[in-house]
Order: sequence, then C-alpha cells, then structure tokens
Amino acid sequence: MALSDLVELGGLIDLVTSWRFFLPTVVGVGGAVFIMAASNESTLGIAMAVVVGLAGLCTGLVWQWRHEAGR
Repeated sequence: MALSDLVELGGLIDLVTSWRFFLPTVVGVGGAVFIMAASNESTLGIAMAVVVGLAGLCTGLVWQWRHEAGR
C-alpha cells in the first residue's frame, strides 16, 4: 500500500467519523428504515425510503465538505 493510499484512507476515516457526516446519514437511514417498516415495504414506500436515505447521505457529505472548505 502506497503512502498516497494511506493518506486517502485517512481522509475517508476522518469523513466517516465526523459528526457532521455521521449525524445526518444516520438520521436519513433511520428515517428510511422507519418509512419502509411503516409502509409494509410497498413500492412507493421503498422509493420514499431511498430518497430519504440518499438525502441524509448527501446532506452529511455537503455539510462536511462546506466545513472543510471553511477552514
């Protein structure tokens, strides 16, 4: 494993352990699981769950990216 790979891995670990990424992602996935359970896994419920989960993931990524850009 090259040094550049370790630097990239360190950046990924830093991203995943950051609360700015972790909190919206967990809330989005939790909301998605709740929607799927409440809708009895209907097609519309699955589609809504995917949208909510991806929205949480994207919110976490953008929030962390904007925080990093502000340093």
